Order: sequence, then C-alpha cells, then structure tokens
Amino acid sequence: GQTNRGETFRAKLTAKVLSVEPNGNLKIEATRTTKINGENQKITLSGLVRPVDLNDANSVYSYQVMDLTLIYDGDGTISETQEPGLITKFLRFLF
Repeated sequence: GQTNRGETFRAKLTAKVLSVEPNGNLKIEATRTTKINGENQKITLSGLVRPVDLNDANSVYSYQVMDLTLIYDGDGTISETQEPGLITKFLRFLF
C-alpha cells in the first residue's frame, strides 16, 4: 500500500507568557488541538518575542519569534497507517 500526504496550514494561536527574560523578551508557548476526519492534530509553538515586535493588536508574526519551535503532530487513522508494521520494527531492532 501507499499513502501520500500533503498539507498546508495557517493558524492563529493564542500564546501564554511563561516568563520574562532579564532583557525584557517574553518566553511564550501556544497549543491548539483539532480533530479532523477522526485524526487529532496538535500544533505547538514556543519561542522568545521581543516586546517591540508586538503590534497594536498585541500579536506577533511567527517569523518574529526567536528560537521558534513549531511542532505539528497528528494521531489517528492516517498516522497509524504510516507507521511500519511489526515485522519491519522487529527487523530494524535486529539490524
């Protein structure tokens, strides 16, 4: 069998400030979980934001987040079919 997957996503996330660095930068983290076609999809974003990069709407573009970590993870039917089978896992373990 074969599974092809191509995705583009655009999301707005609300982040919480975890801490304020001594130089005033804000350490942020945001998470959004959605369920689409029986598959849970989770977006997690974290990094540092300079206060001067915040706009009038108290928001910031992702390209202005320093040390950006962006994780897009799925869990469900599609993800399970893309995992290797038991025999493949066993052979990888041996070799």
